Amino acid sequence: TLTEANLCGAILTEANLCGATLTEADLIAATLTEANLQDATLTKANLCKAILTEANLFNATLTEADLRGATLTKANLEWATLTKADLRGATLTEANLGEATLTKANLDLATLTEVNLRSATLTEASLHEATLTKADLIGATLTEANLRKATLTKASLYGATLTKADLCGAIMTKADLCGAIMTEANLQ
Repeated sequence: TLTEANLCGAILTEANLCGATLTEADLIAATLTEANLQDATLTKANLCKAILTEANLFNATLTEADLRGATLTKANLEWATLTKADLRGATLTEANLGEATLTKANLDLATLTEVNLRSATLTEASLHEATLTKADLIGATLTEANLRKATLTKASLYGATLTKADLCGAIMTKADLCGAIMTEANLQ
């Protein structure tokens, strides 16, 4: 295991860390481009400003991980657990977060352009001023999510659950809300 390992600034491009335990590891500004982190445990890991472009994080556990300012462009986070993860200012352009759990995650100011969040759970997540242009949120659960001033231009929210979600000031130009459940959602 690599629990509490200091890998700050490490170059781990294409590294095979499948199933690795990196709980509370320090990976600040580490380069994990195309790394295989499938089924890895990164609970409370510090990945602030880490580069995870095209990394495989399928079914990885990133509960309470610090991913502020991290680059996860085209990363595979399908079925990943990011409960209470801090992704403020992170870049997740074209990332795959299908079926991922982001309950109470902080994605304020994050860039999620063309991201796949199909059937993802974002209950009580904060996406204040996040960019979700052309995002796929089909069937996603956004109950009590904070989407204040978020950009959802051309986003697909078909069948999404937005019960009690805060969409105050959100930009939803050409967004598809067909079949979306918006009970008690704040649209003012």
